Amino acid sequence: MKIKINPFKIAAYLEKRLGQEYVLAPRPDHPLLYSPPDLLIGGMGNTFAIFSPNANDIISPWNFSSRLILSKLVLPVHTKYVLLVPYMVSSDFTFFNRDFDRVFSDDEMPKLTDYIKKDDNTNLNMREFARFGKIKKQALDRFALLYEFSIKEKDHETQYDTISSTEEILNLLNHDFSKLKSENISYIAEYGGKKRTIRNDNLYLYNNSILANTKAKERQYFRTLSSLSDISINLNFVLDDGIPYHSNKFPFNFLFVDELPQNRNDTYKPLRAAAYAGWSVVVPNEAIDIENMISEFKINMEYRYHG
Repeated sequence: MKIKINPFKIAAYLEKRLGQEYVLAPRPDHPLLYSPPDLLIGGMGNTFAIFSPNANDIISPWNFSSRLILSKLVLPVHTKYVLLVPYMVSSDFTFFNRDFDRVFSDDEMPKLTDYIKKDDNTNLNMREFARFGKIKKQALDRFALLYEFSIKEKDHETQYDTISSTEEILNLLNHDFSKLKSENISYIAEYGGKKRTIRNDNLYLYNNSILANTKAKERQYFRTLSSLSDISINLNFVLDDGIPYHSNKFPFNFLFVDELPQNRNDTYKPLRAAAYAGWSVVVPNEAIDIENMISEFKINMEYRYHG
């Protein structure tokens, strides 16, 4: 059953009623998000992010969760989040209601229009604003470190012999590692009584980091990143009344590839999107020192957090 709300139709409806004071961007191409909100609206000093679940989100909500968390980390702190749910499933998709400023079904479009046009929309209180701002700053610092490492390692691509598999990389480690499975992690994201099951056999745990390997390219790479982000974001953050709090689980993760992915219109977007989701994308080589790499990340983040 196809239940996804068409963001272009929603944008066309709202554009006629909001007027020229507002700019609407359905399915926006954001430089830091591989899967942004379905619709962004800006005007009169406000920014609105509209999310609508598809059939897969309702059956398995972890993709929706990671998409929402990443948007909250990237978009301006004053952004208001709106959940727009198809009327036929509105009673089946309630576990995210507290994480949005407002929730509407698709038969309440006049109410959504009025909400956007009102000037008295509530914001975070000052204490929440400061707390959320700190979380976003930490996410930005982590992004900078992971992205910088991806770019730095890119310069080493032709200097050393590459390594073709995660197993070969693991052989370079001096300490024990284990496969990442549902039973060996202390927190499993749960929504509506549905627990997240990790089925990927190519994920490994090492020093509180996840190591993964893929040979996917171009479009398939984004599918791989989406799947990995579902795991890392839902383990690294916990949503509580709309604020994504750090759980300190798997903050720095590494995706090993045969060649760095590129976007035709934005060369380094794949690396940026991965970094915000907690992944450094690397073409592994014989000179790579994962143990020292993770240690440096931890030291740098401690310095940035505590000065």
